[in-house]
Parts: sequence; C-alpha cells; structure tokens
Amino acid sequence: MHNYPMTSYISHQSIYILQTIYLNTNLLANMVPSVGALILVFLSFLILWTLVNFFHKMWWVPTRIKRIMTRQGIKGPPYHFIHGNTKEIAAMKEQANITRFTEISHDIYPRIQPHFFTWFQLYGKNFLNWYGPQAELVITDTEIIREIASNRSVAFARPDLGSFHKKMLGNGLVTSSGKKWASQRKVANRAFSGESLKNMIPMMVASVELMLDRWKKMAESEVEMYAEFRMLTADVISRTAFGSSYLQGKEVFDMLNEIGKMAGKNYSDPHGLSLLR
Repeated sequence: MHNYPMTSYISHQSIYILQTIYLNTNLLANMVPSVGALILVFLSFLILWTLVNFFHKMWWVPTRIKRIMTRQGIKGPPYHFIHGNTKEIAAMKEQANITRFTEISHDIYPRIQPHFFTWFQLYGKNFLNWYGPQAELVITDTEIIREIASNRSVAFARPDLGSFHKKMLGNGLVTSSGKKWASQRKVANRAFSGESLKNMIPMMVASVELMLDRWKKMAESEVEMYAEFRMLTADVISRTAFGSSYLQGKEVFDMLNEIGKMAGKNYSDPHGLSLLR
C-alpha cells in the first residue's frame, strides 16, 4: 500500500493555506495606508467645516446684515472682524471715566454711554452697532418705536444675555423664552392680578411711611436717594411676597445687590463680553 496520494493531498492543502495567508497579509498591508488616508481626509474635512462655520458667523452674516440695513437707510459704525465695536466702546468708556467734570451738571449721558452719545451725533436717531458678531439695532425714533410696540403680527425675541447672566439669574422670566417663558408668565399673572395688587397697597403704604419717618429723624442730613429707594423696593418686595420686612432679609438683599453689580459690570465692560457665545 502506497501513501503518495495522501502526501500529495497534504502538500497541496498546505500550499493553498500558505497562499491564502500570504494574500490576506498583503491585503491588510495595503489597507493600512487606506485607513490612514481616510482619517486624514476626515480631519481635513472637519477642519474645513469648522473654518467655514467660523467665517460664516464672523464675516458672512455680519456683512449681509450690514448690507441689508444700509439699503434701508440704517447706518452705523463699521463692523470689525471678530470683536465688532467692543474695542471702540471700551476705549470711549475708558476715556470718559478718566475725564473730570468741569462743572456740576445733570447731563451725565455722555459719560455713562459715550459710544451711544457719539454715534447718535454721527448716524442719527437709529443706527446699527456690533457686540462681536452680534448686531444690535438701536432705535430712538418715537414713531418707529410706536409702530414696533403696536405690531402684534411679529414676535420679537428677547436678546441673549449670555451664559454669564444665565448662571447668575437662572432660567426664569428674565432669561427664558418661548414655551417656558409663556408657562412662567401664566403662573406669574395670578400674583399680579388686579385683586392681588389691591391687597398689596396697605403693605406698600406701610413701607413708604417707614421711609418717610426715617427721613424725618435725619433732620437736615444728606440723604442718599439711590440707597433709600433701593431699600424701599426691597421692603415692598419683602412685605408683599414673603410677609417679612427688609431688615429681616437685609443680608439676602445685600448679596443680591452685589450680584447685580457684578452682572452690570460684566455687561457694561466690553472686554468681558463673550464674543463666541
């Protein structure tokens, strides 16, 4: 009995297996550059997409808005790439703060809003300015304001206060919008109905009388009106909403006042604005 056929069969099978392994190895070796090329193409596409979105938001949209508003007769300071007019605003406010008053006057608007004061003179009652890529249309023409206020067919969205203010103020009536705002407003309406406000009048009167009594005790001393009316407002809120008084919640109101100062400083300082929010 001879074993040659079996040996021949095993040899052919081994050769076939070796050829298969060799082909698969070559295939895998060829696939490695292909996967690397796919990753490179994907990263290139991602970078290109990010750049397109960036320039669309920072250049194309502001340029288009500027062109549309110019056609309608609305002018304003030129848009500067990325920062808008924030550097100009910061420079004007810094200059206004270091300039001393030459005389006592109630005309403080050029000092607290120097950019608006300047631009009103340059561009008229209505103009367009920029906080980063975000356009801000300033309207002081009474006829246009009346038309906007009486137009019920258009819904004007409230401006985005930014993440900083939302963290401080939460997502209540001041910052919310859409269905959530409508739901919160519906709940708040009950507290400010005509009957509820009538019931609040005696507590408001008590707060005012308390303030007037305090003034009488001050004789001819100077009275800081801002602080007094801030206390009056806090006292009215305490009595009508919480059934207490300002003195009982003084620490809480002082903390809220500090938070308000921080929020106001952050909003009025253009260097602190988040341009990419």
